[in-house]
Amino acid sequence: MVITLELECLANPFFDDEFKCVFEIDESITLDELHLHIQKIIEFDNDHMYEFFTARNPYGKRNVVYCDEEFSFHDNVMSIDETKLLDVFPLEPKENLFYFFDFGDSWVFKVKRTRHKAKAAEKGMSYPNIIKIVGEKPEQYPDWEDEE
Repeated sequence: MVITLELECLANPFFDDEFKCVFEIDESITLDELHLHIQKIIEFDNDHMYEFFTARNPYGKRNVVYCDEEFSFHDNVMSIDETKLLDVFPLEPKENLFYFFDFGDSWVFKVKRTRHKAKAAEKGMSYPNIIKIVGEKPEQYPDWEDEE
């Protein structure tokens, strides 16, 4: 089944503008595959570590962390390679899913399932299917200038 997600970039030292992307995606993909799709959507280089986690807010106590288990120091860890979107949603009340990319620059995105009902994949449609983008995409290296 295909579900609709909203990806929102939360404020960070390099980016304080608004960016949201609403897209449809197959709920049977793993979180590792979702990471790769997000990297393409926001046009980042996929060159840093990342994790997904559930919490009330991005800076609160993490309830579940989804990452490469061998690099984790968290208690309640699930594998990004084995956990599928359909295993994550629906979330517990007042819980959110966050995508944390580049632990140095701290890019944090809120990943929210919209109220659109799951639907069968459309024949000939490739997913993720971007429905709407609000704002400008964040730049992974905004302060880097071309050196000649």
